[in-house]
Amino acid sequence: MLRDCDSLPTRVSQVISQFFKSRFDLEPTETLVVVQNEIVMVRIKGIISKAEVELAKTKKGLRLVDEMYRELFEKSEPLLESMLKSLTGMEIKNIQTNINYQSSECVHIIEFTEDIEQRLRKDSQEARKLSDGKEGDEI
Repeated sequence: MLRDCDSLPTRVSQVISQFFKSRFDLEPTETLVVVQNEIVMVRIKGIISKAEVELAKTKKGLRLVDEMYRELFEKSEPLLESMLKSLTGMEIKNIQTNINYQSSECVHIIEFTEDIEQRLRKDSQEARKLSDGKEGDEI
């Protein structure tokens, strides 16, 4: 489980990449993670194939591709939630996914049940206090 805020974006990026690789056999070309209070926004680039981008240029094609990804994400969401909960130790309230087929990117807005940065700072401080207390006991 994650214990400090500084590595949170990097670790979330790794989890997201692992999720896409294991679930969809896709490797994002770029991942950006922004953390603000209880919200984690993840932008993933390079997960839509050229064929899907071409297909999405028509209304019918866009509906087909959108339906496919919506179904895939809906069925895969519990796995993503589990991976993020394992990382943070926190419950997830909601995940929203938006896909832009023209730019070949996906945005996940992940809402945790509490302020993730504040919780990790608190956990880190408590871990340091425990660590300092154990060292003091040895003297």
